[in-house]
Parts: sequence; structure tokens; C-alpha cells
Amino acid sequence: MRSVTAHLPVETGQVPDPDTGLRLLSVHAHPDDEASKGASTVAKYVAEGVEATLVCCT
Repeated sequence: MRSVTAHLPVETGQVPDPDTGLRLLSVHAHPDDEASKGASTVAKYVAEGVEATLVCCT
């Protein structure tokens, strides 16, 4: 098993303020699953200003 550190949009040591708005976490088993399973829903929320993060578990 290997560990991969995600590249976060914040500097090391910073924690996003939880009171700044909604966040959406989309978790999928395969790299192409987000395109066929929920992409339009994620796009809708991003268009409304929700911060979205995608996780692919392969």
C-alpha cells in the first residue's frame, strides 16, 4: 500500500475556515467514474459557489 499526499489549494499548515461556505466531496472507485456518475450534480453545485473535491480510489 502506498500513501499519496493530495495537493491542497492552501499552504501547508493552513486549515480552511469551515464557516466560509459549503463543500462537496465526491468519492469514486475509478478515475473515469466521476464523468458518468454525478458530474452534472457536481457541476451544478460548483456553479452555485460550492467548493468541490474529487477523490479517486484506484
